[in-house]
Amino acid sequence: MRAGYLLSLTLVIVAIGCNSRSNNEMREVETKLDAKGSTGTHVIGLDKNGDATMQQEKQLSAEIRTVQHVSENLRLDLKSEFFELKGCLKKRAKAGDGKMPEISDFDDFETASNAKEEVGLVDGQLKIVRKEGAIDRLKAERTQNDELRTLLKSVKKHRERCEFEAG
Repeated sequence: MRAGYLLSLTLVIVAIGCNSRSNNEMREVETKLDAKGSTGTHVIGLDKNGDATMQQEKQLSAEIRTVQHVSENLRLDLKSEFFELKGCLKKRAKAGDGKMPEISDFDDFETASNAKEEVGLVDGQLKIVRKEGAIDRLKAERTQNDELRTLLKSVKKHRERCEFEAG
């Protein structure tokens, strides 16, 4: 019985070890497609299973830059809406009872990072080197973009309501 237990435990450990691949570990991606058409940015065709598929290939670095650019634009739009809302609330408070509703300061909403930092010499110069998984960063940026879009809609809605009520 003890030998069976040890064998089972060993198999579980091996199975866990085999399935604990890093999110950032790269592997070959199947891209063969029997092309039937194109949208300009995507190839449309049949994959190896005969399923109709739209496929786009893009450099990972380009995708991360695009998503970061979207993040920055969303932050700027949010900052603008936030300050317009705050200005409207101040204007309305002056015209009304003079009480300004409490509103927190603007946060730049930087994307959370799991980057590891090292300080040391690089080519003879003292530098800080930050490293993080590229896939982790892409996922974090996309998640933050979704959150920023939701927050932007909410702030914009409150600003529009404030302006409507202020007349």
